Amino acid sequence: MFPQLVGLVIGSVQVGAGAIVVHATSAGTPAACPACGTAGRAGSRVTIIACFLLGAAGITALSVRWPAVLLYVVVLVAGVGSIGTQALVNVYVAAAYPIRARASAVGVALGVGRVGAIGGPVLDGAILSAGLPAQVNFYLFALPALVGATLIWVVPHRAPEVGETG
Repeated sequence: MFPQLVGLVIGSVQVGAGAIVVHATSAGTPAACPACGTAGRAGSRVTIIACFLLGAAGITALSVRWPAVLLYVVVLVAGVGSIGTQALVNVYVAAAYPIRARASAVGVALGVGRVGAIGGPVLDGAILSAGLPAQVNFYLFALPALVGATLIWVVPHRAPEVGETG
């Protein structure tokens, strides 16, 4: 299904200093993710907003016919910016709320994503049933990524409370 992953070999996974480092090779060449680890250097807020914007661009770009190789790249960008951003959002939301509200805040963030996952196919069916071009789906599905970027922008950074850890 994904022939470019045939030679991918995960060498090791290291956890420490607030980061997870995966060492991998593809056809004997070190595999790299240039954006990986930027949350620690640039700040999770900036990274999440950038990922959401990349997701919106990637999802919108899916409305165009691409050669297979470029399509894989566009799908990767769309996936990182949509599905892949959820883990970063969970960490950001957990840090943005005090301990007494943290579980509820993360639950709401996950719940909003689930509503989209359920409502998306319904919206897709309605658009196609109405005879609208399939490209309209991609434009509408890019909107939640833009909303996500905006919401992360407006959620203020919160300093930890006295005695609070993690």
